[in-house]
Amino acid sequence: MDYLKFSDAVDELSFTYGFGSKVKGLAKVVGIGVVNTAIFTAKTLPVATEKLKEQIEEQKKNHGK
Repeated sequence: MDYLKFSDAVDELSFTYGFGSKVKGLAKVVGIGVVNTAIFTAKTLPVATEKLKEQIEEQKKNHGK
């Protein structure tokens, strides 16, 4: 899954007028940030977990010597 673009939401926010429109635009920007964080976590967590397992196993081997 690709990341969502902040630039589109920021451009949209900059061209809005009125309090309600600004709040909706800002909520969209924040939402994109949350979704991109979730995408990043989903992409990196499996790799990080595997690396951590490898390091723990290596430490167990070295500790026993």
